[in-house]
Amino acid sequence: YVDCNVFTGYENTNTISEVTLVLNENSTTTIFTEATPFYYEAGGQISDKGIITLDGKSIDVLDVFQTNNGATGLIVDSDIFEVGQEVELSVNKSFRSGVSKSHTGAHIVHSALRNILGDHVAQAGSNVTPGKFRFDFSHTEKVSQEELDEIFILSNSAVFEDYEVKTNIMNIDDAKNEGALAFFGDKYDDDVRVVNIGEFSKELCGGTHVHNSHDVGLIVLMQESSIGSNLRRVEMLSGKLAYEFLTNAYKSYKS
Repeated sequence: YVDCNVFTGYENTNTISEVTLVLNENSTTTIFTEATPFYYEAGGQISDKGIITLDGKSIDVLDVFQTNNGATGLIVDSDIFEVGQEVELSVNKSFRSGVSKSHTGAHIVHSALRNILGDHVAQAGSNVTPGKFRFDFSHTEKVSQEELDEIFILSNSAVFEDYEVKTNIMNIDDAKNEGALAFFGDKYDDDVRVVNIGEFSKELCGGTHVHNSHDVGLIVLMQESSIGSNLRRVEMLSGKLAYEFLTNAYKSYKS
């Protein structure tokens, strides 16, 4: 049993904290600290990458996970850690920034899908990584090219509107009454985190996001496809990878 640690990653990517538990099993070392800025894979968003610094040595964080009782553990390739040590935990800022752009982009696309296709659209899965994200949703037929054009014009218009991205902790019933989207099958506490992108999007979400919609940069649709009965998938690029894709497309066009 491990006590839950405090997640500081919404405000910071760097935290100094004390080691509370070290586990050495099957040639793998896992450490727990009182506080951590590392986000574990959840809600489609992949785990953070980064390092832990101790006595001038930097150790890579190989993976991040959550225990059954909600504590975040860090898997490392080193056995130098002991309970009581003070360590510096540093999330890779570039990695986190890219993931956050994609996650906010996913919320924007979800809202655009519902605006264009209808309120029956509901999230059925997602995968959020730096510069790339996909969004699975319920819909009974192939999305037409005209509809796709409208969806991504609306999505990028939201990016360029400079919507402030705000988060609030609210009672779940109050959040739902205000129109916040919750996902069927997900379990929620009485108090939930609500992510607002201006008035464009309001969802329950525990992930990391940018501060303003313009930070997403650009959203480029790569593919729309079927993934099962009445289920569709859109795959997209955001931020730097979206820019690089368009740059390469332009070069190909010019040649």
